[in-house]
Amino acid sequence: MSDLRELLARKVHENWARLRTAEGWRYGPKRHDGRKKHPGVPFDELPGSEKDYGRETAMESMRTLLELGYTHQAPVTAGPTSAQQYSNASKARPENSLRLVGGTGQQDRATLQ
Repeated sequence: MSDLRELLARKVHENWARLRTAEGWRYGPKRHDGRKKHPGVPFDELPGSEKDYGRETAMESMRTLLELGYTHQAPVTAGPTSAQQYSNASKARPENSLRLVGGTGQQDRATLQ
């Protein structure tokens, strides 16, 4: 579960960065809100408190899905097993997916890439 937590925390950070870019933010050596500049720190270089925020967001998302009656199944095919390997994958592949099964038996595949 800790690998999944790390993977989701990385995705939270990547999504945050993607959204900032879509809002017009660009790279800058120092953060400047007025000019929409930000150093764009990779997840591995974030301070511990910011990594923890991503981890907690990831776990709250998982808890919410479980409370809603979903379960999760790890991929059954051979593939990446660590968050770092998932993060380094360049394209979504079946082994990078998590099957979410709803309480009514409906299944959705949530691609984690």
